[in-house]
Amino acid sequence: MMPKNNDEYHQIEFDISKDDLAETEKILESYQPLSISIQGFDEEKIYEPLPGEMPIWKKNRVKAMYQNSKNLQELESEIINKTNIEILHNKEIKTIRKKGWQEEWIQSSKPMRFGERLWIYPDHLIDNIEGRICVNLNQGLAFGTGSHPTTRLCLEWLEKSNLEQKSLLDYGCGSGVLGISAIKLGAKSVTAIDIDPQAVIASKNNAEKNNVQKKIKITDDDKKIEDSFDLIVANILARPLVELAPCFYKKLNQGGVICLSGILESQVNFIKDTYSKYFNISEIKIKDGWVMMSGIIL
Repeated sequence: MMPKNNDEYHQIEFDISKDDLAETEKILESYQPLSISIQGFDEEKIYEPLPGEMPIWKKNRVKAMYQNSKNLQELESEIINKTNIEILHNKEIKTIRKKGWQEEWIQSSKPMRFGERLWIYPDHLIDNIEGRICVNLNQGLAFGTGSHPTTRLCLEWLEKSNLEQKSLLDYGCGSGVLGISAIKLGAKSVTAIDIDPQAVIASKNNAEKNNVQKKIKITDDDKKIEDSFDLIVANILARPLVELAPCFYKKLNQGGVICLSGILESQVNFIKDTYSKYFNISEIKIKDGWVMMSGIIL
């Protein structure tokens, strides 16, 4: 017996350059996808984006899944007409049984551990194992699942820090994983900021999924941040980190602690020299060419 239409998903895959990615993503979203994924290839290193930027590679493999297959041909024509490309390179269209897709997703998505207690689970998995602090995460179109070295370094730092009854600023929050983890680890309150609207949406959804929405304030406007904080976590890039150093200094309470990442190993001295004017940098950790540094306010 052939499956009914509501038992199937329809997926289009193709390769595209970074120059055409933004317009293509808008078109894909206009057709109400069930999901969109973007994966770089040619073993390019992905860099943690600036606030408001999506992480992209020079070459990208795009996958978009839809409930209805009728509009895929129309979608393809619109992408070609509105971008600089002539054809969708390496295009594939697949019909996927819903049950098979769910099983494949579950098999490919595994929990990740950070430190001794903290675990990040995909949103379809739930675990109540005693002793584990679990964060249920749906990345959406925002950056931050825990798989990138910079996110992992920040999560490990949070897991070993004393966050009990502390206030925290998560600058460049992406999916909200750092701020949500901080609440789960005992923080009293979190303010999370990202100028990317997709990040704000993803962070709010993930906060609700983890039942911490009452303790986390999520905004896209740093001018609305009037509070001061016990801790600041900023996982962005070197240039904005340098520009934000005086602002972070002013936003920290006496005895406050800062955690910085999104830093390449070659940029350590540059960042450390800048932040040493305001903080006693006491820890530097490196993973896969990426750096996390932390310190206490002077």
